[in-house]
This record gives sequence, structure tokens and C-alpha cells, in this order.
Amino acid sequence: MKTWKVWIAVACSVALGAAAAAQAAGPTLELEDLLASPETFAATYSCNTAGTSTVSWTAEGVATGPYPGTFTLSGSLSIGPQTLPGAHPPGPNNEGTVAGPIEGFQETFAIQSGTTTITGTKTLDPQASSGTQGTCQQVTNFPVADFFDGQGTVVEVNTQTLYEAQIQAVNGTTTDGGIAYVSLSDTNITGSCPTGTCQARLAGFDQTFALSTGPLCDENAQINVNEDPGCDDHDE
Repeated sequence: MKTWKVWIAVACSVALGAAAAAQAAGPTLELEDLLASPETFAATYSCNTAGTSTVSWTAEGVATGPYPGTFTLSGSLSIGPQTLPGAHPPGPNNEGTVAGPIEGFQETFAIQSGTTTITGTKTLDPQASSGTQGTCQQVTNFPVADFFDGQGTVVEVNTQTLYEAQIQAVNGTTTDGGIAYVSLSDTNITGSCPTGTCQARLAGFDQTFALSTGPLCDENAQINVNEDPGCDDHDE
């Protein structure tokens, strides 16, 4: 009985110590936003509306929120057959766009906020809502701005992801996980305009860490090995 009481005391001490260390290391990533301008966002893609489309990207820019600073990242995703309506319905002199489900998503990111370094990954949330979809489409009649007509490529993605991150601060290191929303677009159109033949690139990139679910579960921690064998269940 005495051994049991001692073990409980040690376990509580470890848990409280871990919580204190996490708090000392800083806040979670909830409400952190990563925004890149068209000049610092680049994408490559292979579009197939009837099959699988792939999009890869790199971006860097300004991070705002609990960890203001700068960020760099790279990622890729795949889009399934595009049988859904896209963000641009067809109309007079405009073929509109179609969309398909996001079938895969991988991204690595790094945020530098003063002396704090944050590194992590994002993957597709298997419980993502129906709004998680993308367009990767070659268009032949898609005027933009003041164009009379237009042809080129439309890439637009909105998806819900799961993030895992390590936050390294001067006074300690902690982890964080949760839900992040990703929005990116890269539309490149050539067409007739009032001054002749014009080219336009409409690009945007924004990611928001919408909800933190707290520190990542460590299966190797002694308190989890002895007390919480279902550690994996907390991340589902």
C-alpha cells in the first residue's frame, strides 16, 4: 500500500511538472496565421479533372498570432475526380470550374518567432467536412479581370488538416496538435484585353491554426506506459 501511495505521488509530480513546463514554454498555436504573397508562393501542378490531380507548393511569409514572425513551408496534395461544382459557376462566356475531394495532403512547416522555433507537419484530416475540396483544371473560356476571354489553368484548394508541432523556446520545449485550415490558389490566364493580349496570375496562400487540442501524447512517457496504455486513442 505504501508503494502504491508513493507511485501515485510520483506520477502526479511528473504530470504537474510536464504541465508546468508546457505552460512555461509558451502558448499553443491556436489562432496562428501564415500568409504568403503571390511573390513568395510558388506552385506546380498536374491537372486531370477525370482522374487524379497533384499540386505541390512552397511558401514563405509573415506569421501572426501567438507567435508573430516569419515562416517557410512546402507541401503537396492530390485531388480526386472533379465531379462537384467548383467555386466559379458557369455563365455567359465563362465555362466555370469543377472540383473534387482532397484525397491526400502532406506539409512541413517552420515558424521563427524571436528566439522561439516551431517545426511541424500537417496531414489531411480524415474527419474533414464536405468543404474540403480542390480544383485543378485547364480552362479555355475563363475571362478574368477585364479580359474578353481567357485560357489557362485554375488551381484552388480549401482543406481541413491536422497539425503536429514542436515548440522550442528558451525556457523549454513543448508540443501542440490540432486542426488547421489551408487555402491556396494559383490561377494563370492568358486572354484578350483592351490593350491587346494580356496575362494574369491570381494567386493566394493562407493557413490558420484554428483549434489546438493540446500537447501531443507521448507513448514512451512513464506515466503513459503505466497509467494510459490507450495513448493513441487521444489523437483520434
